[in-house]
Amino acid sequence: MRVSSTTPGDILTALTESKRDKLESGVLVPGVPPPTEYSRNYQSVPQPGLNNRPQFVYSAAVVGGGTVINGMFFNRGSATDYDSWLKLGNPGWGLDDLLPYFKKSETFTPAPEELSAQYPISDDLAPHGTDGPVQSSFAQYQYPVLRKSLPAAQRASQNPISAMGLTIVISGVGPRKLLKGLGIKVIQDLPGVGYNFQDQPTMFAGVTYDYSKYPLPTPSYYVTNQSWVAEQLEIYYQNRTGPATLPYLSGSTVPFLSLQRLTDQHQQIIQSAKQADLRKALPAGADMTLLEGYKAQQSAILADYGSPDTAVYETGMLGNEVVPLTLIKPLSRGSILINSSDPLTDPVFDYGTFQHPADMQVFIASYKKFRQFVGAEPWKAVGLQETLPGPSVQGDGAIEAAIRNITVSTWSHPVGTCAMMPKEHGGVLDPQLRVYGIKGLSVVDASMMPIIPATHTSAPVYAVAEKAADLIKQGRRRSARRHSKIAVVCSARSGVSKAGGTTNRLLKAARDASRPSSSEYKDILSKLQQEHVDAATCISSQKIIQRYQADVAVEFDHLIQVLDSMPRTGIVDPQSEDRVVSVGEKLSSRLLAALLSDRGVPSRYIDLSDTIDFPVPDHLSQIFYRDLSASFGRLLSTHADTVPVVTGFFGPIPGGLVNSLGRGYSDLCAALVAVGLSARELQVWKEVDGVFTADPRKVPTARLLPTLTPHEAGELTFYGSEVIHNFTLQQCIP
Repeated sequence: MRVSSTTPGDILTALTESKRDKLESGVLVPGVPPPTEYSRNYQSVPQPGLNNRPQFVYSAAVVGGGTVINGMFFNRGSATDYDSWLKLGNPGWGLDDLLPYFKKSETFTPAPEELSAQYPISDDLAPHGTDGPVQSSFAQYQYPVLRKSLPAAQRASQNPISAMGLTIVISGVGPRKLLKGLGIKVIQDLPGVGYNFQDQPTMFAGVTYDYSKYPLPTPSYYVTNQSWVAEQLEIYYQNRTGPATLPYLSGSTVPFLSLQRLTDQHQQIIQSAKQADLRKALPAGADMTLLEGYKAQQSAILADYGSPDTAVYETGMLGNEVVPLTLIKPLSRGSILINSSDPLTDPVFDYGTFQHPADMQVFIASYKKFRQFVGAEPWKAVGLQETLPGPSVQGDGAIEAAIRNITVSTWSHPVGTCAMMPKEHGGVLDPQLRVYGIKGLSVVDASMMPIIPATHTSAPVYAVAEKAADLIKQGRRRSARRHSKIAVVCSARSGVSKAGGTTNRLLKAARDASRPSSSEYKDILSKLQQEHVDAATCISSQKIIQRYQADVAVEFDHLIQVLDSMPRTGIVDPQSEDRVVSVGEKLSSRLLAALLSDRGVPSRYIDLSDTIDFPVPDHLSQIFYRDLSASFGRLLSTHADTVPVVTGFFGPIPGGLVNSLGRGYSDLCAALVAVGLSARELQVWKEVDGVFTADPRKVPTARLLPTLTPHEAGELTFYGSEVIHNFTLQQCIP
């Protein structure tokens, strides 16, 4: 996470016992297998769903984790994968919320034109990021045999869809019964820690090809043709092209199929799943409070199973003799639990593979789809034949037996053991990724995922980390606001030159509207409105943008009515001038309030242009300013839970604010607000290079002041240096 780069202070600590890679080819070149020394292999308990075979648990033993040794897929899944997280009580975690973070983590490079011309690669760049830390693209090469798999995939599917937990358990956060049984002091009883473990069961089917009449390279060359391998590595090192741009013995093209596209029995599978006894599917030792969360998860998953947009199955046919068939969206759940208070003792892994009966039904349908795929006409040219489990395996019973005997529990995408769900449903984390009941502790890794997305988990983890960085920074800002209340006073937006600023252009529009038969003011306002609408590009939320644009439209509609009704005498009276000029501060305040809300800072727009509720004398004495600051203080103190964003234009003032005080009234307003709130500090931000001993445009020897004493500040006047309104400092400096 990129938190510390912008946020000072201690944010995260990490416990790691890993090697540093040596920048070997197996780390840097996709087509070279990663060094085995960077993998740590555990073993699970025997899996009843796999004929009691124990299973490997793969983990990276290198700094950088799985990103150093993974399969280099950077896909995201579908909208339903993340919207299901919303259904479980996690506001802010749907795809609309996560998409900006997927993009933020990525720098995407489009595929070369020659590759796009051969394969159906989308040229839509809108979903991709362009300035993130992870470089992503399509591989610069595809095996020619892939062209045979594409029509086969289309015929077969018709519509392919393009442990932190262990650490906190040993620290005393987790299931009370488990902790007490190991003599660990219970700091926080959270029955869900270590449970909800999910991975994607995978069967590696075997096939053979007859390449005797096929002269082009295939993935098998990596095993059978070492001179070719050496040539391809040399090509890669020279210009980063060729087969070595593809992951070792793999590729970058796989179909993800929904249950609807997998079998016409999808509704029967869904209905059967609803009848399953989930208590029997829970991992051994699970607290019954987890049952409600499991029910909620199943409800969300089965709703997605009925959608053509949610994948349940992944495979890849790229010319290899081993074909993975993966249950990408399982219903079964397992656990990862400690069995000792010694942090160096291996945990107990239980995948719970096929404990939910619907998983086997989906897998049988997946295997049948694989056979349909193998038998497609395009593959006959290379003599494709199934060898494992083999064509003799027929009927659902025999297929199920083969699946239980061959399948492995993992696709190396473990998630879920510190699930983000309500605590009463077995959740461990709230939607801000904070551990329930433990102040200052967050979990940011794949263990937070309540339901595994139907994809490879690298890209989702990056997106989660980017969002977590913002959540942590927002939490720090909220903490800062609790200790330091902030109010913001806005002047109108400036332009490249003083004449091009909003206030000057509003005054010009008012004067034009006062002239007979003139309509130039409408063009001025139209351009100003568009500029303020365009300024919203800094806002991410479409809802906030729409609300802001509507507010801007209301302001300009009202302003046009004011100008249309002005007498055409060539003179603008002070009250009309104030009504027109005040719009500039209203617009900038609305923009800043919208931006703060977009960044997660509760804010409120406050218009001071019609708030003076006490008699105003003809002469604006210090008594008036004292009463005005007190009035502002009373008004703003009612908004203690938000950041008030205040218009720097205030009134009504007899004779008009601009006419009575001149320009720079926003500075004065800020000072009055500060005094009214008994603020410890007043900051006045100006678009100037600094404060000089004299006007550098008039006095060449003027020098920049590095600091200001109260005496020096008192000598700064609006009329002299055009820096700060002269009344401003009188209010703040006794």
